[in-house]
Amino acid sequence: MRYVFVCCLFVVIGLGLFAQEDKKQADKVKKPLSHQLRMIDGSSINGVLKNKEISIKTRFGTLVVPVSDVVSIVPGLKSHPHIKKEIEELVAKLSHIDKKIQIQAFAQLGQKSPKHLNLLKKSLEKCDKQKQKKAIQKINEIIENYENFLDDLGDKERASYLFIEEDRMVSKTFEIIGKVMHTSFGLKSQYGDLEIKLTDLKKLVTSDDDHGRQAIKKNITVAAEDNQFRYKETGISVKVGDRIKISASGSIQIPNWGYSTGPEGNANNMGMTNGFSNGTLVARVGKEGNIKIGRDGSFVVKKSGKLTLAVMMNPRFLGNGTQGSYSVQVKVRPEDAE
Repeated sequence: MRYVFVCCLFVVIGLGLFAQEDKKQADKVKKPLSHQLRMIDGSSINGVLKNKEISIKTRFGTLVVPVSDVVSIVPGLKSHPHIKKEIEELVAKLSHIDKKIQIQAFAQLGQKSPKHLNLLKKSLEKCDKQKQKKAIQKINEIIENYENFLDDLGDKERASYLFIEEDRMVSKTFEIIGKVMHTSFGLKSQYGDLEIKLTDLKKLVTSDDDHGRQAIKKNITVAAEDNQFRYKETGISVKVGDRIKISASGSIQIPNWGYSTGPEGNANNMGMTNGFSNGTLVARVGKEGNIKIGRDGSFVVKKSGKLTLAVMMNPRFLGNGTQGSYSVQVKVRPEDAE
């Protein structure tokens, strides 16, 4: 009898533990994702989107993305026609006969986002050539004042990232450029149910366990032995939409051949390996393809994974006295950062 009682007791305890675990799992599944909506006027509000999915029209067709897979949404200039009109009016004043009006317009443009200023360049094509040249020159001067912003992007990535008139959605697996088919979003907030217009939205960010990740700056030494056969671990995990900027200096010597190379590689004397000059510094996320960095490179993460670095090098140059290294600085700006 005692044996039966003990067995029953264990069964009850076991069932209780399983029930608690099931409840935890159920609570975890049921817990809705929270979102932060950053507005054009500088304010922000947190809550839970009432939309179950978001449709975005692309040139390949319309995609329907579950809200649970959305990392962020940034409306493009086409979704902010009032901003485009305001900037166009200010640019027109840059060539005004009255110097005071020019200076005032310049100051007001300086408060605008570099993204909007870059996008505006396309709308200047129909302007008078002289006016167009002056306007673009002024716009470039304004953009250069955003040193902290531009520091996160290299020239190529800056162009590809900022010259976007369409809406930009980042999902957990890829980035989508197109037109968000919703004119507004329903939001359950502490102030009740709200309706947020797309034209008032600067950025929508999904809040999860990684929300609020800080920008990273890390110095790493990459030696000749850290090549395509043994990538250098940076200890940094990145996510879709994160912006990476990497700069490097230093040199690697191959005394047996009488060669030396810097991060840009030495194709003239050392030839190519896998499409890169031997000695070139490259980066890789997960098992994706190599990205050329050289002395200075940047890119936007297309697939989440661990960031690694390597020196592209033909095996015949490895060993036998090869020495030296590159001093590398890695900067990561998370997708959900301001």
